[in-house]
Amino acid sequence: MTEHASKVPKPQDRKLRKDQQPPEQRQDDIVADFNDPWDMMRGIAASPGDDPPDPNSFKPHQILQLQRTIGNRRTIQLLRHQDPTIKTSRIIQRSIDKPVSAQVMKRLEYAQQAIKYTTEIFKYGAGNQEIHLRETKWNAWNRRSVVRTDKYWKLTEEAEKLAAIYPWALTAAKAERVKGGNCAEYAKVAFGYLRFYAKGEQIRTASKENFDHQFVIIGDFNKDDEEELVVADAWPTKPTAVRWVDSIGYEQKDFVTIYDTAKGGEKEDVVPLIRDGLTLTNEGQELVEKELTKEETEEEINKGKKGSESEKAWIFNQVNSYHGNKDFNYVDAREYEDDNDSDDNYDDNEYLDYESDD
Repeated sequence: MTEHASKVPKPQDRKLRKDQQPPEQRQDDIVADFNDPWDMMRGIAASPGDDPPDPNSFKPHQILQLQRTIGNRRTIQLLRHQDPTIKTSRIIQRSIDKPVSAQVMKRLEYAQQAIKYTTEIFKYGAGNQEIHLRETKWNAWNRRSVVRTDKYWKLTEEAEKLAAIYPWALTAAKAERVKGGNCAEYAKVAFGYLRFYAKGEQIRTASKENFDHQFVIIGDFNKDDEEELVVADAWPTKPTAVRWVDSIGYEQKDFVTIYDTAKGGEKEDVVPLIRDGLTLTNEGQELVEKELTKEETEEEINKGKKGSESEKAWIFNQVNSYHGNKDFNYVDAREYEDDNDSDDNYDDNEYLDYESDD
């Protein structure tokens, strides 16, 4: 039996809060790797010498590192101390930590592993993402078409029996065989991975009403709070694991359609068993290898983006798995520690206004 990918790594050991640390390990405002804040600033800026670096020499990613290391207030204090003219605003480049339960962190880890596996399978990309269609000269669409057309496939007797029991696995096996599909195929492949590896978790493929997009939900959909559910959605061009409430597929439970259900940790991984019993016809193989010219590709992309009277626009540029602007990082609530700076002159919502020069 072919395993999908390496098992989910164990979570890192939980860090101790300051009040749990031995006194000799505590530091009030700076991390233990630096003797004083100026050492830290020099280290981040890679600045030699004894003098603190010029705040105006910091790149945006270095500002973010300072903020994430010692907190937003302390960063503003340090940089203002060096240059009182530095302005602040509510324009933020820093990501906000969003504490979640240990259970959500574990589910996010499973989801990220499933996304990694799925994106490696679909190395030609999705058949309805503009960037993938252009990069492959329409080949991504051809591969999707092969997956969804029965006449291009021959199945062994054993594969047919398994496919009758697990129709979702037949779709996943075809997609893995030709490395093509749209969101539905992405969801089936991720579902198959999680069904085998996400031990003890409830796994579902789903879509929301009036939104033709499938994804995988990890967690007990009927019992868990919405904030505890996690989505594995590898179809966007820059996918990442997110809570369901933060995902592009979020909707109230009453408006969600469930397609496939399973409990993670199944002993038998049926997808590779079916995949090994699949054979492409000559016609199917020809279509899998077919490409258009650059000009033909652009013409087809323009048609797909505009749609027609009989067909909606179906070519997308969906980059992210989350809705809105993702200005946060998920962190384990057990490890999370607020930046309780005693100086009331600095507001947690006040952020450094550094324009990116990248």
